[in-house]
Amino acid sequence: MPLSPHHVIIAGIGEHNRLMIKRIRCLALSGVGLLALLGAVLFAWLCVQIDRFGQVDRARPADVIVVLGARVRPSGRPSHALARRTLHAVKLYKEGLAATIVFSGGLGTHPPTEAQVAARLAMDQGVP
Repeated sequence: MPLSPHHVIIAGIGEHNRLMIKRIRCLALSGVGLLALLGAVLFAWLCVQIDRFGQVDRARPADVIVVLGARVRPSGRPSHALARRTLHAVKLYKEGLAATIVFSGGLGTHPPTEAQVAARLAMDQGVP
């Protein structure tokens, strides 16, 4: 069975050089592992920072409140995300932070449109 060029080169060098090559490989793999670990730690830190930023309500007076659409259930009821967004907008509206709520969202898998479902939920909560 013929040897690959790599094996031929390694076979042609002395034992000391072979040990040096092994050490270099080990150090290179350790460096790659360390970089991967550092990248994972940096990614985790970034995720925590993003989550912390999103936990603070930065509501302030505005011209309008915009509710982005989300899934409508087969029964025509809002998904959990759409209901939470709409109820938060209603809360801001009742606090007087804006005089108008704009509902967005088109027709998804199930009618009616996301905007219609959100608007109906807001009206059920006392928004004219």
